This record gives sequence, C-alpha cells and structure tokens, in this order.
Amino acid sequence: MEKKFLLTVLILLASIPIILSIPQFLLFQGEVTIDGRPVNEGTLVNFSINDTELDSDFTDADGEYYIFIQGFSEYYGEPINVTIDGYEAEQKISYTHPQDIFLNLSALTEDALRITDYSPEVESMIITEAGELSFNITTYSGYNDSISYEWFLDDLSVSNTDSYSHTIENSDEGTLNLKAVATDESLTVSKEWTLIIARPETESFDGETTDFSDLDLDELESVPDVILEKTGRGKIEFLDDLNLTGVIDLNNKVKIERGTVAIDTSVYPQLSKPARITLSGLRYTNIPEIFYSDGFTTNSNAINEECDFCNIISYTENPTTDGVIVFEVEHFSSFKAGESGSRYDLSLFDDLDTCRSGIVGDLDLELKDPDEGDEFEPGEEIEVKVEVKNNADDDKKIIVEATLYNLGEDEEIQNVDDSQKIKDSDDKKFNLILEVPDDFEDDDYFVFVKAYEKGEEESQCAEGVISVSLERERHDVIIKDFSINPSSIIAGKSFDVFVEVENVGKSDEDVYVIVEIKELGVLTEGETFELEEFGDDDFYSEAISIKIPENAKKGDYTLVIKAIFDGEEDEREETISILEKVPVVRDTIFINKEIVDIEDKEPIKLEKKDLTLEKTPPKIKKYRESVIPSGAPVLLALGIGILILLIMIVIVSLRRR
Repeated sequence: MEKKFLLTVLILLASIPIILSIPQFLLFQGEVTIDGRPVNEGTLVNFSINDTELDSDFTDADGEYYIFIQGFSEYYGEPINVTIDGYEAEQKISYTHPQDIFLNLSALTEDALRITDYSPEVESMIITEAGELSFNITTYSGYNDSISYEWFLDDLSVSNTDSYSHTIENSDEGTLNLKAVATDESLTVSKEWTLIIARPETESFDGETTDFSDLDLDELESVPDVILEKTGRGKIEFLDDLNLTGVIDLNNKVKIERGTVAIDTSVYPQLSKPARITLSGLRYTNIPEIFYSDGFTTNSNAINEECDFCNIISYTENPTTDGVIVFEVEHFSSFKAGESGSRYDLSLFDDLDTCRSGIVGDLDLELKDPDEGDEFEPGEEIEVKVEVKNNADDDKKIIVEATLYNLGEDEEIQNVDDSQKIKDSDDKKFNLILEVPDDFEDDDYFVFVKAYEKGEEESQCAEGVISVSLERERHDVIIKDFSINPSSIIAGKSFDVFVEVENVGKSDEDVYVIVEIKELGVLTEGETFELEEFGDDDFYSEAISIKIPENAKKGDYTLVIKAIFDGEEDEREETISILEKVPVVRDTIFINKEIVDIEDKEPIKLEKKDLTLEKTPPKIKKYRESVIPSGAPVLLALGIGILILLIMIVIVSLRRR
C-alpha cells in the first residue's frame, strides 16, 4: 500500500509541468455558490491560480479532497486570486487549513449580473459651473431574473431608474457622492461618482482672507481684491482680478510660512498675477532683501536667487526680532525674505552722495577700518582704511570719499577724499581721517565710503558702509577755542588770553582755567565756574590777563592753557613771542622854574627855523613923545619864539604818552 501511495505521488510530481500548462479543475466541496446560486458538490469549474502551482490532490480517509498550493504561507492563510472562464474574481478565495473550503465565486461567470456601460466615464468630477448633470448605467445578466435600480446621493435615495439627473445650483459647495445600485434576485452591482463643487478651500487661512462661500459659481470667473492671510505669518493681496473657476485646493497649493510664501502655479497658473506680499514675525540684522525660486517650494535653502522683479515697499527698521516686510511682485513663484548684507538702505538718505547709478563697473571696495560698532568720543579722529581693486583691463584714476553721516538728522557731518591711480588688475590702500565733532547729537551714525573713477562715476563706482557709535564720557570738558591779544608781547607788559570752555560730558562740572609759561615762571589761575551737562548751559568764555616779567628775554615761549575739572584736565599749547623792552629817553625842560621829564622811546627831534625880524619906523604921537628902547622889538620877538617852542615840546610829549 505504501509503495502504491509513493508511486502515485511520484507520478503526480512528474506531471506538474504538464498540469501547469493546461487549465486546472477545482472540485468544489461543501457549501459553494456561483453567481449567488448554490452549486452541487462535485461540480468541476475551469480556473487558474496566479503566481502559484497546483501541487497535488489527495483524499482523506473519508474520501474528501485536499488542495495543496505551492508557494502559500504556512497553513495557506493568505488569499489568492482566481480566474474562472476568463473573469477575474472580485473577491479573494481564502483557504482554511486543514479542510472545509468555502468559496464565494460571485460574478465569475459570463452569466453573472454586471454593469457593461456607464456615463459620465469620469468617476471624479470637478464642477465649475451651475447646470444639470446626467448619469446612467447599462447592465447585463444571463439569467431571466428582473433587475431593479436605485440611486443614492450622499446615502439618500433619489431615483429608481437606470438614469439620474442632478442640478448644480450657483450656491452649492462641498463634495457630493452619487451611487447607482443594480440588483437581481441573487447579485448586486454598483457604480459611484464623486462630484466636487469647485470652490476655493481656505480652511488653513484666517485674518482678512476672502470668503469665497459668499460668491456664486459664475462669480468666480472674475474675483477682485483676493486676499489670503495667515495671522502672524503673512498675507497675499492680489492686485489684479483672479479667475478662480476650478480652483479648489488653496490650502496645499498656496503656502504662507514664516519668511516664505509660495504658490504652485503649475497647478493653478491663473494665480500667477501681480501681488503685494506681507511677511511678518521676521528676524534680521541687515537691510532685508527678497529672493525667489521658479519652482514651488517652502524650503528656504532652495530659494536663493536675488529677485529682480520684486520691489520692497516698506520694512521694519533693522535690526529686529519681529520685523514686517511688504513687497510687490510682478508674477508668482516661491519667495523668501533674506538679508542683503548691508545695514542701511542708502537710497533713503537725502543728504548722502551715493553712487549715481548704483554699484556698477569693475571696482571692488573693502572697508578695513573702522570695525562695525567702534566707539569714538568728541574730538577723536576716525581713521578710515579702504582697499580698492581695479578689475578692469586699463588703468584708472580713482577717487575715494569718506563721509561721517548722522542717520537721525539725515545729514552729512563731515566729508574727506583722496585719489590715486590704480593700474589694471591692481589694488591700492587709502587712509582718510574723519574728526568727530564736539557737538554731535545723541543719534545713530555710520561711515560711508565711495570709490569711483574720475569723470566716469556713472559706469565705475563702488560703495560701502559701516556703523559707528559716537559716545560721550561722563566727565569731559574741553577748551573749545582760545586767542591771544596782542600776538607779540613786550617784556614787562601785559596781554590777555581769551578762553572758551565747553562741557561735552554727561554730568555738571565745576571748572577753572590755568594759564602757564613755565620758562618765565608765569602761572595765573582764573575763577571757578559751573558748566551744566552737554546740551544745557554747557559753555563759558573768560579773559585772563597775563603780565610778562620785565627781565624776560626776547624769544619764543610755550603758553599752556588748562581747563581743570573733576580731577581731570584738557590742555592746549601755543607759542608766543616776547620782545625786549626799549630803553627810555628823557628830555628835560623848565616850566615855571620846575623840571619836567618827558619820556619817549627815542629823542625828540626839533627842526631849526630862521627867524626874520623886520625894522618898522617908530610912531610919534603928536601931543606926547614916547621913548622906546631901541632893542625892545628884538627881545619881544625872541620871547614869542621861545614860548612857541615850549608849547610844541609839551604837545609832542603828551601825545607820546
């Protein structure tokens, strides 16, 4: 018996290639239905098994058949696909180990009830306009059973014929599910359609977002002033009317994230229109700049091209951790708010002489000093170091200008320039000095540098800017100005020093001035005065009289002026010239028998003049004879001359004094 069984197995195994090449037959056992109708046990049905091999048929002790399928998982727990008479099973056949195979072979024969045609052929429909839609199905059955129909709209029965018409209203919205069901006495078949009313879906947006549910379907052809907003992230305001017919998935095709905004115009090309975009909650240090990418993306690393069709309208002053940028675009793609690398938008400053045509040409400018944020005090020098490279193929005469600029007042404080010839492909270093004024305001400042070719600024110009900080010390008094009168001083004489003192610090100060000439032992101290902090009553002027010793020798001496305050001092020096004292010449005359000394720098010179006396005949009176000495007229004339001489000497002496 065992030999016979083994022989049978060997014969069956050898016949596997032949079995696989011909249709296989399945012997049904137990409860089996075909087309919903019972099948007698032992009925043979033509079938094939996909991707499997029929291994062998065996009977148990009671003569029942087992089916073994090579390639199944253990205990044949997985389903397989079965095709009978060319029709693929709608349901999978599950084998239960070890026996009792129950097969549902519905719709596996040519006689089974089935839908042979239907319309519309598109199962998922986008509804873009109001109107009537018609649906129908065509069925076939090889049996004589009657067929009934029923239509369901969102699970609600709406018709009992083989066709159905549905009217789309202008106000409809959402998604509708339509199902047609056909039934005979044994089987049921069905067909479904999905109707999507094409209205923009905007659940992910809030704020000022346009409410499209208030619009009729025919109004979506031209919608003005469309706004899409995400509070705290940004907003899109379309500047042209939009045709939103057929536009649905705005939630996924329009993205507004922190710092980025994008529209998938490959899906909705009608959204590639001019728009004003607002991005909020931004963090940036420098002047913002807009970048773009042609593709639809919110990956900021992929959005890296400078946008030449974007125009920034406004932005929060940098630096900021919660900035807002408003910009306009000509059409849509993916945009990102980034940084330009410059802290200032130089076009906003009216008094700043920037490159006339912007940065153009073959010049590279590198601002090496000062560093960003360097601090400077009143009167301190700012050393501006610039390196300019000429990338052109010809030599150029380059002018470099450095400007200290007050942002708060929008005005130029100081400007200096220098020029050098730079050969082609060579570079030169420029050193320029800017002096910090004493009376600067408590504002923001920057150093602006411009390099351009002489006479060709429109085509060859580069520029750079760096911020600096002008700070006042708490205690800081300076000698604003001083003067000396007279400029040349005679030994033994006095002169005046006029001093102007200013408090450029942050606190009130008690101040006094000292004037000193160490070589002559001269030291004069003025009175103490009070100066209030800078910006208030912070200025004082004083005249101090200085006497030069009589024995001072002729020569140049150093005059030192000091303003003393809070244990500190500000000092100025000036060279003065001392002249020798001129010897005194004395002239002595007698007036009324008293000696009068007339002091002068040099002797008085008197010119001698000849005195001519004419003789006049004597007059004789008729009744009385006068006797006059013969020398009297001469003496009289001599006396008058001496008197005139004395008067002249006195007048000259008084004038010289």
